[in-house]
Amino acid sequence: MEGLYQSTHALNKQSYGHSSEYLLAFRTDAALQEQVHAAGRELLQHFPSGASLPQQAQLTLAAFQARPEMEPTLLRWLHRIVASQKAFTAELNNYSGFPPHMIYLRVQDHTPFQQFIRQLQVIDQYIRSDDAPPMQFVQRPHLPVAEHIVPESYQQMLSLYAQQDFHASCTIKELVVLRRQHAFDAYQCIQLFHLAA
Repeated sequence: MEGLYQSTHALNKQSYGHSSEYLLAFRTDAALQEQVHAAGRELLQHFPSGASLPQQAQLTLAAFQARPEMEPTLLRWLHRIVASQKAFTAELNNYSGFPPHMIYLRVQDHTPFQQFIRQLQVIDQYIRSDDAPPMQFVQRPHLPVAEHIVPESYQQMLSLYAQQDFHASCTIKELVVLRRQHAFDAYQCIQLFHLAA
């Protein structure tokens, strides 16, 4: 999932100076997480060294950079945005991929994600005012099943999944804010927001 953003952020980080990298993501429920991990484990049985599994089954919404002193303001704004948004149902239907590195589950209805992205424009403007790179929004929401796929294995993996049906849904109730200092660090959760019931 992070591969979508790493290259852009790596290019801009030196000119922006000391900053942290952030991800905003919707958490899925335990039942869906288990289904996704089971699908990933099945893949690794066929291709033991061909990919890695996501640590969390989550739907990434946006990625951005910000200086440490901006974080309290960013979290206050996120709290206001999330408090005004209601929990929603995400429907997942069948597999697709981003060649050559990821296989994912498709999200059928992008509308709730687009509504959140519109609300996040104020944060995008705030970080841009500090000369940070613009926020990177995920325009096609998806749930990764396998990442960092060895390029020569990608087509075989996708063919295996393309023959399978998958349908599931879950209620999205939480937005998590993740942060890391460097591109090779693991993201750490710094804040969990609950959507309105």
